[in-house]
Formats: sequence, structure tokens, C-alpha cells
Amino acid sequence: MFCYGTNTLIVFLINLKWKISVYSMGVAGPTMALIFFNPLCFLLGLIGPLIMWSRVTLKKHTIPQVLAGSICGYILTFMQIYYLTKLMHFVIDIDMFLIIWTILGLSLPPLVLSLTGYLNSKGFHDGYTRKMFHFSAFASFFIFLNFSSLIPTIALVLSGTISISIACFGGLDFSWLKGMRRKSDFPNETFYIILPLIFSLLWIIIGFLLFNKEILLIGTACVAICDAIAEPVGVRFGKHKYNVKAIRGKPSQRSIERSLSIFVSAVIVVLLLTNNLFLSIILSILLTFIEAISPRGTDNITVPLSAAIIVSLWLIMIHNI
Repeated sequence: MFCYGTNTLIVFLINLKWKISVYSMGVAGPTMALIFFNPLCFLLGLIGPLIMWSRVTLKKHTIPQVLAGSICGYILTFMQIYYLTKLMHFVIDIDMFLIIWTILGLSLPPLVLSLTGYLNSKGFHDGYTRKMFHFSAFASFFIFLNFSSLIPTIALVLSGTISISIACFGGLDFSWLKGMRRKSDFPNETFYIILPLIFSLLWIIIGFLLFNKEILLIGTACVAICDAIAEPVGVRFGKHKYNVKAIRGKPSQRSIERSLSIFVSAVIVVLLLTNNLFLSIILSILLTFIEAISPRGTDNITVPLSAAIIVSLWLIMIHNI
């Protein structure tokens, strides 16, 4: 009740100067409060992206207003409960870092989608904004997997999946979709967002089932950095083109310059993670070839899965020797 009363007062004061979404705060605040007592209550916060979309679509709020409502709901409620429990000497047996990571997992996908949509509206090439989201998605998964725990990582994956799905459902005029789509994919823009999403989820599931954490991280880092660098390089410097088959629509064009950027970035990434120059060169050559022949939309699984298999085979060979 203290949180409800305090947050209502804060919203009232903000609304004197700038409109903020009470609906978004109404989801985030109670979710935050319940997470203090059971981290699995983050599942309630997954309705947040749907609320954001509905308020924007109904033209009741803008993207910044729904984001501000959600973020304020999480942060204000966290601070209030944290200091109240300290003041009242009430002990909650829960890891505060777990709570913070979980809230980050819920908040990052809508935030990144909003940012890429905004940049796209300001004239940034869709190849740049799309790969900015691509990099943010896989890099966030890498960071969460490496530094947090299972619940925040699941929160990130589910929030991202729901946010992307809502963006596609929202239509071509919805800001979140504009930051992810390629105009050149018309009329299959949504298809080439959903397809990579499905393959990304398959990679995560297969990675958890078949590989250890270190190999999962290597595969994720390869697709996060190499593929994210490749498209902007291809857009800016790609002059020597070649065609690649597409599952739907016309064949896509890639370039030798793009492939070279895959090789160079893969060497750096694998070398940093394994400290093995020979493995990094061999793996990078194979990944460059695999990415070059992967049909459009499938490299979100072909690149990380290939990297994981190659590293696993390498470790088996070294062990037998």
C-alpha cells in the first residue's frame, strides 16, 4: 500500500509537466513487489510489452511515456521495498542481484526495440538498426548467461520473444517493427523477423541441452559479434556481390567484404574466448563459409551451432591425443 500511494503521488507530480503511462507502471510496480518474495513472479511482468503496445496503438501514450512508466514502476518499487525492509528490520531471504538482473531481463527488450525504432525514424539505415538489435539480443544473452543465473536469463529470453512477436503483430507502422525490418524484404518483412527468432530460440534450446556453458558462450558470441558486424560492413563497403538462396522471396545479396568481416571478427572473438590461435583461424574459416551459404534468416542457428560443434570436436580430439 505504501508503494501504491507513493508511486501514485510521483505519477501525479510528473503528469503536471509530462504525461507518463500509469498502465505500464501498474504492471511493473506489483511485479517488482512480488519478485521480492518469489523471483518466478517475473512471469507476471511479461504482460508489460503487450500493455505498452496497446497504449501506443490506442494513441493514449507515446513509446517514451510507456517506457518511462515501466522503468519507474520497477525502480521506484524496488527502492521503496528495499529501504522499508531495512527500516523495519524485516528480512527477505533473496538475492538482491537476482532481482536486479531479473528486472533488467524484463526491461531490456522493449527498451532496445524502442531505441532501434527511434533511430530508424531518424534516418538510420535499416541494415544498421536491424543489426543493432541483433547484436543487443545475442550480447545480452551472452552477458546474462555468463554473469547472472537461470531465472534472469529466462526472463530476458521470454521478454524478448514476446516483445518481438508483439512488434510483428503490431504492423509495419509500429515503431518496434521498424527497427528490425528490412525494407528490401518486402513483402516478407515480418517473415524474416519471425524466422530468425525461431532459429535463435532453437539455438538456445539445443545449446542448453547438448553443450556446456563455455561452448554455449562461444557459439553465442560468434553469432552476436560476427553477424552483427557483417551486415553494416556489407551495406557500407560491399562491392563484390554474390547471391544466396532465400527460403521465401528473391535471393539475397552478400559480398566478399561482408564475408571477410566475418572471418576477421570470428578470429578475434574465438581467440579471446579460447586463447588458441590455431583453433580460432580454423573455426573462422569454416564459419565464414557456413555463413556465406546459409539461406537468409537461418544464420542465427547455423553460425552458433557450427561453432559449438567444431569446438566440441576440437576438445574431443585434444582429449584423445
